[in-house]
Amino acid sequence: MLKIWDATNFRRTVGGLCLILAPLLHFAGERLAPSNTGTASDWLAAASQDSGRDVESIILILVSGILMIPALFAIAHVVRGRGVILAHIGVGVTLVAVVLDTFVSAGANLMVAVMGSAGLDSGAMTGLIQKSLTAPSVVSTPIFIGFFLQLPGYFLIGLAVWRSGFGYRWAGPLVSLWVVAAFFNPVQSDILEFVIDALGVVALGAIGYRVLALKDTVWESASTPSGRPSDTSVPNAQPVAGD
Repeated sequence: MLKIWDATNFRRTVGGLCLILAPLLHFAGERLAPSNTGTASDWLAAASQDSGRDVESIILILVSGILMIPALFAIAHVVRGRGVILAHIGVGVTLVAVVLDTFVSAGANLMVAVMGSAGLDSGAMTGLIQKSLTAPSVVSTPIFIGFFLQLPGYFLIGLAVWRSGFGYRWAGPLVSLWVVAAFFNPVQSDILEFVIDALGVVALGAIGYRVLALKDTVWESASTPSGRPSDTSVPNAQPVAGD
């Protein structure tokens, strides 16, 4: 139960819910987005032909990015012991990626949706999109950097969760597998893309569920004296192979 007057309960509950909702909303936004080849003319055509669906998709992805921020801080909070350094680096890199890729990209896509409105010069709008978004520019470069920062960011987060022993033992590796599969998918298949995106929803959602299942006292507790989580402080904790 969400208790807004209780700092520990509120932060834990919001963090867990955001870990579940953020990937779900992003998944829905990606599925809702009109398909296009990535060229300026096709991008504008998709925005003008189905502007309502395009805007709904952008808003879903934008909200998912907002929710991902407390979700990432929740991961940084629960990862302790051997995964701390990886978690701090991974969360920091992913936060930058969310700001650059999700927020800057959403703003640019909303402008494209406006450019597709009736009465505007489609030739001029196509040229503007080509110059600002499909070619290197002050707009496209941050989006490009943010997009590729997701790979090391989420990969390190997955390793950190696995190393710390938090929650389900498969959740951390699944996060890393998901982001690698998303970036190195040689097959242009809608079905395979659906499956890969679903992996991220399941992996992050599983971590979120375990955060919600924590007791407030466990969420608030510090690391054990040995510098690694104990079975009583971390749900489903298991020793890492080689210990």
